[in-house]
Amino acid sequence: MTVKAITEYYNSFLSVLDFVVGRTSESLAEILTKALPLVAPIPNAVSIYFVSQTALKYNTVQAVAVAASVECMFFALTEVVLKSWDMWRNSKKTIVPLAISVAAFVVYFFLVMALVYTLEVSSGNSLAPLAFPVVSVVAAVALGVTRWHKRIETTEMESATVAQLVAELDATKAKHNRTVAQLEKQVTQLEAQHEVENAQPVAETKVTPVQRRETMLQWLRNGVDIKTQQVAEEFGVSATLIRRELAELRNSMQLQAQSGD
Repeated sequence: MTVKAITEYYNSFLSVLDFVVGRTSESLAEILTKALPLVAPIPNAVSIYFVSQTALKYNTVQAVAVAASVECMFFALTEVVLKSWDMWRNSKKTIVPLAISVAAFVVYFFLVMALVYTLEVSSGNSLAPLAFPVVSVVAAVALGVTRWHKRIETTEMESATVAQLVAELDATKAKHNRTVAQLEKQVTQLEAQHEVENAQPVAETKVTPVQRRETMLQWLRNGVDIKTQQVAEEFGVSATLIRRELAELRNSMQLQAQSGD
């Protein structure tokens, strides 16, 4: 086995190892990011559970309900605060809902702190239980901010999709307008060509000079009132030509009449 082959195998091994370690670390970080905010409130919930049983003499069901309510309320209030912030950030109309939700969150936090202090710390225990509500708040805020960030990304993606669809619709509309304009132009050209084609037979069937003179001669014999301009337009010739031919026809008729006498 050559040195080049060994180097290639070693580089391939390092590439696979780098992929496995990197993918595992990324997946683990993603899992921990999602799981830790849900796990972090457990110590405070357990502490409240046992305090509810020992200090408040609650049964198991009551203690579980109290512990679950305390922790779930942190998550709920965090979600309300972030949604109120979204509403105020987008509309800028009123800050009252945001102020109320923040005030409710702060009041509830100090209420839980007072409850823990009264039931655990004041009885001679250490101050350690006071850290549990803080951990719960941090976990609730972390989970809420994660969800808030995801909502923003989703909204931006939807806005980008809508903008793309609008742009595609505008492009399609512009293309449609261009097509309609081209069709209208073609129709206009076809109509003009049709008019020309219809006019051509008239020009092609125009009477010959001999036929024209015979027709005018017949009119003169019948005593028709001949209007020069009208006759010129009818035969498609100049009025000067019609006058000259009429004069020639009248002279010819006079000569024929004189010779007949």
